[in-house]
Amino acid sequence: MLTDNILNHSAPPTISIIDYLHRIVHHTTLEASTLLSMIYYIDLLSNEYPAFTISSLTVHRFLITAAAVASKGLCDSFCTNTFYAKVGGVSLRELNVLELEFLNRVHWRIVPRTEILGEYYVSLVKRMGEGWGLEDEEVEVDGEEEDDEQEQAEQQQRKDSDVDVDDQQQSEQQLDESSGKTQEQPGSQQLHDGIGDEAQTDGDDTVDDEMTDAAVVKVTAADPTVEASAPAQTEDLEAG
Repeated sequence: MLTDNILNHSAPPTISIIDYLHRIVHHTTLEASTLLSMIYYIDLLSNEYPAFTISSLTVHRFLITAAAVASKGLCDSFCTNTFYAKVGGVSLRELNVLELEFLNRVHWRIVPRTEILGEYYVSLVKRMGEGWGLEDEEVEVDGEEEDDEQEQAEQQQRKDSDVDVDDQQQSEQQLDESSGKTQEQPGSQQLHDGIGDEAQTDGDDTVDDEMTDAAVVKVTAADPTVEASAPAQTEDLEAG
């Protein structure tokens, strides 16, 4: 039975409740949900077992028992009862008896619902007054983490954009080079065409000269005056 005789110390321990809690948290690394469950267990056990009372003679044994039970019920990893007993300053046999009696009194219902823990948290913060609570700090930390994640995402996006721009510039450069090669071919064709035109022009001039010579021959043959004057001009040149 979880009676006052089991829970009671013969005299209040010399360690304060705050220091005792600090000792438990330091050595067993209790989570926030575990600490809230320990507060919930006070009301749960009081409702199920009205003879139970919290006092300076019972609070220390209750706290180490509640810490052991809550850790096993809510956490994936927890300490052994031997370790909890050493931290709490009680014998292993005594802790085993306290744990078993506690579980029987609450009918092994040791895992509170999430909304219940939320209500206990809000009530605890209101009782402690301003400046207490983990919610604001957690929200602020979460906000900082979100900002960091957003900043990292933006940096990655900028890097991806730079890579896309570089790829686009390279593609445009390759396209320009391809266009330059394509444009060189019509120029070469024009050059060849120009050479052909010049060759054709030279050919036309040659044909014109031949036609002119032929015409002169014909005119000379047809006109005796021209034929007669030619030797006269030759004689004049020889005399001079």
